[in-house]
Amino acid sequence: MSDYLHFVDAITYFTTLMCVLRADCIVFPISPRNSAAAVAHLLGKVGVDHVLVGREAAMQDLIVESLAKLKETSPSQPSPTYSPTFIFDEIFLPSFEEALVLKPDELPLTTQSNDPVLYLHSSGTFWHYPQAIVRSCHLVFIY
Repeated sequence: MSDYLHFVDAITYFTTLMCVLRADCIVFPISPRNSAAAVAHLLGKVGVDHVLVGREAAMQDLIVESLAKLKETSPSQPSPTYSPTFIFDEIFLPSFEEALVLKPDELPLTTQSNDPVLYLHSSGTFWHYPQAIVRSCHLVFIY
């Protein structure tokens, strides 16, 4: 399960999202407008393994605070790892020869129609944390 926590341009965001899906991972874009407690709640509820985080200082602070809250509230749950998200120039290289190109059989797709591929979240309220909303492969690609 991969999480996506940052602000980015639309082309880079969509390309990264599609690449994560093609890598046969589940995507969970989380709004960076959430508090650290809300992000920790969402990470723990879904069981996120890895988070792509924006390079901005505010996003780095948010993930560090969120992981600390997650460890505080769920000490037995493993903390997800995180890394900086891609920027446009890293995805769209000036020279095609520099790109790592995989053939489809080198990255098999095992996702089935009813498997979850995307989590969204509600906005939450003053009294309640946002809730994760699961979307299956079938629902994502039909709509």
